[in-house]
Amino acid sequence: MFKPSLLTLAISSAVSSVFLLPNAALAQEEVVAKNKSLEVIEVTATRRSGSVQNAPLNITALDADIMKDQNINELADVARWVPGLTITDQGGRSGSPIIVRGLNTNSSGPSSDGGTVSTYINEIPVSVDMRLVDIERVEVLIGPQGTLYGAGTLGGAIRYMLKQPELDFTSLEVYGDMFQTKESDSLGGEGGFIFNLPIIEDKLAVRASLNVYEDPGFIDYGYVVREPGVSLPDPDWSDSSAVNNNLKNVKDANGETTTTGRISVRFKPNESFEGTLNYFYQNQDSEGRSIVHYNSLNANNGLSDVIGKYESAYRFEEPREKKDQLLSLELKADLGFAELVSATGISSFDADGQRDQTDLLIRLDYGYEEFPSFSTFTREIDEEDTFTQEIRLVSQGDSDFNWIVGGFYNKTETDASSREFTPGFDQFAVDNEDFGGAQLRPDSLEYLELTKSTVTESALFGEVGYQVTDKLDVTIGARFYKYDVESQSAFDFPLANTLYGGADPDAITVEYEKDEADDNGNLFKFNAKYQFTDSVMGYVTISEGFRIGGSNGLVSCGESISEDQQKGCGQPDELLFDADTTTNYE
Repeated sequence: MFKPSLLTLAISSAVSSVFLLPNAALAQEEVVAKNKSLEVIEVTATRRSGSVQNAPLNITALDADIMKDQNINELADVARWVPGLTITDQGGRSGSPIIVRGLNTNSSGPSSDGGTVSTYINEIPVSVDMRLVDIERVEVLIGPQGTLYGAGTLGGAIRYMLKQPELDFTSLEVYGDMFQTKESDSLGGEGGFIFNLPIIEDKLAVRASLNVYEDPGFIDYGYVVREPGVSLPDPDWSDSSAVNNNLKNVKDANGETTTTGRISVRFKPNESFEGTLNYFYQNQDSEGRSIVHYNSLNANNGLSDVIGKYESAYRFEEPREKKDQLLSLELKADLGFAELVSATGISSFDADGQRDQTDLLIRLDYGYEEFPSFSTFTREIDEEDTFTQEIRLVSQGDSDFNWIVGGFYNKTETDASSREFTPGFDQFAVDNEDFGGAQLRPDSLEYLELTKSTVTESALFGEVGYQVTDKLDVTIGARFYKYDVESQSAFDFPLANTLYGGADPDAITVEYEKDEADDNGNLFKFNAKYQFTDSVMGYVTISEGFRIGGSNGLVSCGESISEDQQKGCGQPDELLFDADTTTNYE
């Protein structure tokens, strides 16, 4: 994605409570400086606190100081610091698929980021490309992590660790910045606040933050139809008046506004117990896709000679609004011999968007190309609700043996719809004898697809480690899993049914077909770590990764299909897909 350039204006301020004394602040600054000079970052990726240098796995950790110094604001920025991690930055509307070590397999979920990596907010797996605001650190683990983490993964895990409420001081930070993108007509900016307040000193505190990011965009949708079904999407390109009468230019059409907020309440009545209640919210309002068609159109396309370097050829604007929410409760108890952790999460994802489909449908040989004013768009709505529960027990003490055991349960319910509209085509079909249209379809609804699914996953996981010598540690791990998938799909062709089948002008006929799938299995891990010197450590890991199977959201075609029948369906071997597995050596 095109990055801000030319002009960067920064305005920031911070206000701290008088309870944070100057001497304490100076001491804190000295500690931060010392830690940065030693490059020591404490992580909990192995489910135990320790330095990133001593963790026997492929991990990269970026703390708040590094992210601030290097202007790291999103996952695409993090990827530049992580060998083996690639983020395909497609702009705010289309998301950022995650590729690990070249493993690039898409997932069918509406909120998916690519399916190869699990992303966590603290202890809860949530697929969200969040703005990195009020973050303690980001931990990126390369390689399958199913014996340490509840959610199964093919290629790795990314953890967004939020800053926890401070129990002993009050603080307020207000910040903001502005930027200019070279091809944009407007300024962009980001601003917000972070607030921390102890309610009961050393026992109860609340922390809240709010951030608004405004990207003005830089790609123009220069050829949007003025009146769908009436305006010509492909006018005489040599006639400027014909072009202007039928098409309009939407400047900076790929802009976005992202609002991110959270509130956390932390309760620590004693040294043996701690609980944190978190609410996270992010709303992303995108105006269009970050795609240009310069030098990509067929030479026979009249637009190929006139389209600009930062222009898109889409005939409709393509807004999309996405909303992510998470309510989580994390409890930790020190039992002496082990730490008990419970993480409960309720998350939701909602999206409502529009896409141009003109170039796709006009190639389907349905006769649409005979209608000079043919243009089409799709409205898509996605809803996803997830309940997650993880419980784990992590051994403590100085024994040569150490262990982790945990249980995981996850239930995700999705509801998605896709509606395709062809404005004006019904009138054209009725008026044109060659098409023989019998009656109009006022809503121009050409295609309807509805899908519902419920995915339930449960797992037991754990690791056992043994310190063979002062220098050699060996760990084995296992995961036992089970999942069930229930999917319902339905489709209809309302426009054709009304035009040619005699259906009522507003009739919609759908019949859900149900598919089910389930599976169970196990995964294993072996790790050996050897400490050659105080500063040199080597390790060997063999691990297995996993991603559950599911439904492709298609109804069955049945035993036979008529060549003259318009039908959206799949063959028996196309309805479901199996689980994916990986074996990792490093």
